[in-house]
Amino acid sequence: MYILSDDGGCGSGGGQSDSGGGAGGLSGGQPLHHHGGSNPGGSGAGSSKSKKTRKARTAFTDHQLNTLEQSFERQKYLSVQDRMELASKLNLSDTQVKTWYQNRR
Repeated sequence: MYILSDDGGCGSGGGQSDSGGGAGGLSGGQPLHHHGGSNPGGSGAGSSKSKKTRKARTAFTDHQLNTLEQSFERQKYLSVQDRMELASKLNLSDTQVKTWYQNRR
């Protein structure tokens, strides 16, 4: 059984459990919060109305990956100008190159 909290928080606190006992409201090893897709509290985090559609994950070609790896070996951090040039050369967006570097570091 999962017990939902009305405050939308994830910390432990009093008054969040209807079990009536135990330190901090924990009893029987049951979690206090259910982290599902719906959010009955209405805080907007799980609302489908305000959810942005994400861009599909980029599938880099072998050439793009090899070039990015070689560039990364030479220079762990790119200047804005270098990043823009690399993105143009590889037919990627500036943001895609920036994100790849951040994930690679």
